[in-house]
Amino acid sequence: RREFCEQLLWRFSPTAGILSPASSSADLYFPDDIITPHEAEVYVDCGAFDGDSARAFVTRRNGMFGALLLLEPDAQNRTKLERWVSTLSPEGRTRVSIFPFGASDTDGEFTFQESHNVGSTLLGNGGDVSIACRTLDTLLADESPTFIKMDIEGAEPMALAGGAATLRTHRPVLAICVYHRSEHLWEIPSLIHKLQPGYRIFVRRYAEDCWELVCYAVPEERLASGALTR
Repeated sequence: RREFCEQLLWRFSPTAGILSPASSSADLYFPDDIITPHEAEVYVDCGAFDGDSARAFVTRRNGMFGALLLLEPDAQNRTKLERWVSTLSPEGRTRVSIFPFGASDTDGEFTFQESHNVGSTLLGNGGDVSIACRTLDTLLADESPTFIKMDIEGAEPMALAGGAATLRTHRPVLAICVYHRSEHLWEIPSLIHKLQPGYRIFVRRYAEDCWELVCYAVPEERLASGALTR
């Protein structure tokens, strides 16, 4: 709540001293003081890039996970992602799936700006290539996700809308970036609450000003001890 209020104040008057110190980037997406780990986490990464977040997840969980479902539409990024997956144990690799899709609110073809870095993004027009997109409800129809992370350069609301049934049915932990557009600070938590009212919402920042700002949505059964006092 404090971070949310400070961010609102800072947007109206970006002056020194309004914002508290940023949280440690070592906890990005996986803060143990908010989220209780799941021993067989089914981790979905929308915007998997080269595996940086998935790698941090696997390391943090000491190699223990149920499945990794990784979405990355950029071909060069996906090659790097596949290279990282190849370093996992043979048994671990059997529980990893890489999808060449973007996440959106409909299944179909969308224009995509390939930058071959963390900035690759869906666009309305004027992009480099046309890529296939899937809703999370389509892609995860036969899965039981327990954790969904999104860093997809402003397309997060569309991806969340496309996962409405998944959120209602499985109540996965959500770690959603809310810094790509100013209004996402309040629009994304509101959308999450509309799709699944049973979440507790937290906002944390891992860089200066408004950057690396993440909204966590955590079901009651996954709350870490003392999380509601923070």
